[in-house]
Amino acid sequence: MNSTMPDGTAKFLQIPTWDRVAQPSDSTERLVVVCSYDCDIENPRGRSGILIAPTIAITNRDPRLADIMASGTPKDDLGGGLAFTHLNLFPFPLTALNDSGELNVVADLSAMTSLGPAPLAIKQLAGSKKFELTENARKDFRTKLAVFLGRPDM
Repeated sequence: MNSTMPDGTAKFLQIPTWDRVAQPSDSTERLVVVCSYDCDIENPRGRSGILIAPTIAITNRDPRLADIMASGTPKDDLGGGLAFTHLNLFPFPLTALNDSGELNVVADLSAMTSLGPAPLAIKQLAGSKKFELTENARKDFRTKLAVFLGRPDM
């Protein structure tokens, strides 16, 4: 990616890329994380859409792998709030997603989008559900999503 500086000179920015978009083997489906409230799924009540985030696979060769995979749990910061690393990413170690066994993926919160209309989106998402969060992971996901969207104390 390149861009132009105010003085007209070109600068180049290398964007690190992930290995691939998470995808079950032998499928054109893409793995996404539903970010909407459970009640929005159970009873859409006129909701326009359902909020989802794409997942991206992280290669085991990525030097940031351990740090990124540990970034789903908040750390206490010195100011008494919650601190996260890799704020826009939420990690999911998955098994049985593809032929290679375990696959490390992250939900990219900065790429969230709405899938709608809600009743049709819910029907499609429910029919293709592959995984469900544990209660502890759900709590961590909600917390990180709220911090990402609200940016308290920033």
